[in-house]
Amino acid sequence: RWIGSIGGEKTGGAWFDHADCDANDFVDQAYQSVLAGAREIMLFAYSDIESGHPGHELLKKEQDKLARLSEAVQKNPVIGVYGYKPPNSDAGPDLFIMDYIGMLGVPLVPTSKQPIGAHVVFLPAQAAADPGIGVFVRNLIAQRATIVMTPGFLAAAPMRDDLTRYAGLRGTISLSPMRAGSMRIGGEDHTFAHGLDLAADLALGTAKPLLMANAAGKKVPFFTVNEEGGAKIYVLNTRTFSQADYEAVGEVLLPPRQLGLMELPDDAANTIREAFTLPLGYKMEAPVRVTLQPLGPSQFVIQNYTPRKQTVRLSAPYGAKGSLIDRFTGKSYALQGRQIDVPIASRARVWLEIR
Repeated sequence: RWIGSIGGEKTGGAWFDHADCDANDFVDQAYQSVLAGAREIMLFAYSDIESGHPGHELLKKEQDKLARLSEAVQKNPVIGVYGYKPPNSDAGPDLFIMDYIGMLGVPLVPTSKQPIGAHVVFLPAQAAADPGIGVFVRNLIAQRATIVMTPGFLAAAPMRDDLTRYAGLRGTISLSPMRAGSMRIGGEDHTFAHGLDLAADLALGTAKPLLMANAAGKKVPFFTVNEEGGAKIYVLNTRTFSQADYEAVGEVLLPPRQLGLMELPDDAANTIREAFTLPLGYKMEAPVRVTLQPLGPSQFVIQNYTPRKQTVRLSAPYGAKGSLIDRFTGKSYALQGRQIDVPIASRARVWLEIR
């Protein structure tokens, strides 16, 4: 989708390979390629196809569903939260952050251009490469939009002092990576097996802390919100990887290590996700590794990447009535008010349409 925002009609399709993936991973690549708008898919490489892979038979079984979904996506591309990465921009400490935010169930739409007029915008460190980003943020605030930033963005962006003030934080944002061991939420302590990576020790001004993490005996803001001129500005105090992290372990493609961001408790994941989706008129309650991608205003593709069955609660857009139909299976789910509970098997997906 991001490449398509640069290449336009020249972007004909997508390719993916067999490396480092099981059968489900292989098919997941096909679905995400289709959801990104790919009109063609190429499997790389022919020698791997000759050698065989467990994903081949599974992909054949999914081919009809993929074709039907592709036709729908061409008419109604995925809509949601614009994730801004200008061309040739450096990721700093936010390498591959859009993948992780997507796995929190945030319906990201990566773009290489300023998303003028957007209701919700995600600004990682990459967005700081835009010399006009400060004016863009001021315009978003004037439009009462919702903005989610990372410390990597705040530390590198032009007009960083103004942006930090808009975010309701004090002082100069200095990146000081640390790892939290736990988070208290819902009256219980949740521990992180791999540690929760934080980008900075944020100092609160007018911002309200929504989630706090415990790092070396100190409470550090992890997710904050501030209201500025009718706009809501959130800061997600996370970091993924820098290029130095990859070089330190000799890795090129795969993540250098596991991130605690994928171990967030359900309540924390819901809190972060709702900040992105409530301004769009809907929300989803689900654990991490359950993704959400709306096709236009009345269709939702939800995928379960976890190793177990999950029941997802979706609150449909305001004004929705009746039921939702899974266009993959024909199964109907009646709305209870605006909500439905949808069971999704491990490594499976539903394609819901409001009828």
